[in-house]
Parts: sequence; structure tokens; C-alpha cells
Amino acid sequence: PDLQVKVIPSTINPSSAELKCHSSCRLPDHSSFIWYKNGQKISGETFSSYSANVNDGDSYSCAVTGYEDFPSPSV
Repeated sequence: PDLQVKVIPSTINPSSAELKCHSSCRLPDHSSFIWYKNGQKISGETFSSYSANVNDGDSYSCAVTGYEDFPSPSV
């Protein structure tokens, strides 16, 4: 799947954002996702969106479970 992470900045807290893992392909219903911060898997996060405290220098990417070899580009 062709994945992209979309960043939606918080209007309340400038250091946090909602990250959404978006696919240009139609994914099966109830797909499970994997989130990575600085290349390390974030445990317990399996939804298509993830609320993150964003710090300068941090990078995030996502992948669909079962397709871990095809993660999104980092943002």
C-alpha cells in the first residue's frame, strides 16, 4: 500500500499533533497499523491515527500490519 503520514497540528497545544496514516489504495476494513518514532516501533498503537507530542528532530512513519516492509516515508 502507498502510505503517507498526514500531520494535523493541535490548535490547543503547539507541541502536539494528530498523525494520520493515509493510503492511496483501499485497505481492508479493520486494518491494523504500526507506528514508528525515530525508526522504533511504538507499542500499543494500532489505529490509523496517532496523537503525538512532537519534538524537533523526531520523525514518524506508519505501516500496515502484515506489510511492515513497506512503511510510509517519515515526517
